[in-house]
Amino acid sequence: MLRIDGTSILVEGRGIATISDGKPAVQVAIRDITEQKQAEEALRQSEDLYRTLAEASNDLIFVIGRDDRVEYVNGYASALVNKPVNQIINHPRSSLFPPDVARNQKKALQTVFETGHPVRSEGPLAFNGQIHWFDHCLTPLKDADNHIQSVLGISRDITERKNADMRVQSSEERLRLLLDSTEDLIFIQDPEGRYLYFNTAARYGISGETILGSTPYDFLDKESADQIVNRVKTVVKTGHNIREESPFVWKGQTLWFIDSLSPVKDATGTITAVVTISHNITERKRAEMALREREQSYQRLLLQSFDAIAIHKDKKIAYLNQSATKILGAASPEELIGRPIFDLIHPDSRRDLEDRLRKLSTDPGIPVPVTTEKFFRVNGTIVTVEVMAIRFDDNGIPAVRVAFREIASQAGQ
Repeated sequence: MLRIDGTSILVEGRGIATISDGKPAVQVAIRDITEQKQAEEALRQSEDLYRTLAEASNDLIFVIGRDDRVEYVNGYASALVNKPVNQIINHPRSSLFPPDVARNQKKALQTVFETGHPVRSEGPLAFNGQIHWFDHCLTPLKDADNHIQSVLGISRDITERKNADMRVQSSEERLRLLLDSTEDLIFIQDPEGRYLYFNTAARYGISGETILGSTPYDFLDKESADQIVNRVKTVVKTGHNIREESPFVWKGQTLWFIDSLSPVKDATGTITAVVTISHNITERKRAEMALREREQSYQRLLLQSFDAIAIHKDKKIAYLNQSATKILGAASPEELIGRPIFDLIHPDSRRDLEDRLRKLSTDPGIPVPVTTEKFFRVNGTIVTVEVMAIRFDDNGIPAVRVAFREIASQAGQ
């Protein structure tokens, strides 16, 4: 209808026949419904928009009424359950979900209807032989009187995220199993030395869980604790790795470890913690100390021996005790160390020496029987000696130990 000003409006009219001035006439009552129609059109457009969005969504969207029947499903849900929409709408909700899921969902729907509050959950669904993980959200839909008429359900497929989470969890479990099964101590400390992680170290009677939040001062002597905490602070301050050997007293025993400390940084590059891998080298250290003690005892024995003792490697003199130095007429062992052994052997005895070296080479560890040879002293005179030799291993290097005793001496040529 056109107004006098030329604008148009929508009206709703009702007319009745009547007589006016003796003539037939029509009495009309009209009502402006422009705003109503505009509101209806806006509602229709809004419904079309939301329907379009719902149909385009990759979420499973459905509406369940109080009678537990499906009032709406989107295309994604229809495709997922492999049923056309007309076989789902107005059908029981159980037609959309597997029985066990439908039972659990019924409890959630009842909670929404009774409390008016949304309910959120997460769980797997099996469709077409495949397991899908969904994040479910049930929301009440209310009428103008604030009465709940139905429930809107939106289920988002989180399968990829869930699979990634499970892969991470599986990887973390394997890593934890690996860390807990190693004999090395592996722990992470904050910049103040508090333990954030500690693998299970059963051989030391340490429980990784009970130690969390504690510091080295809670179970080590102060000197050892100071050393550990100071190293952590050094790594945090410098950002550099540290690798060193350290002894610690644990339950009355001195244990040796080789420790490797590395900084742990966050996304901004800030050092937030320090990880330490501590490898027990106590057995190796004890073996080294025992070897060193044996070597010192051996050196003392050689020095104190009444027999002349010489050691040569690669046919060069490597060691002489005082008796050997005296017999060979040297002022000190250093005067002869490094010289070829053949320089001190008389020509008459060189064949015997070559034979001895061959026997020692083919039969290491078996002493060569005592023989008589002639040696040159430093001043060129000749000394006759009884010689016995044996080959041995000196820290991985073949060596020959020669014991000799002077029999007689004569002026040499």
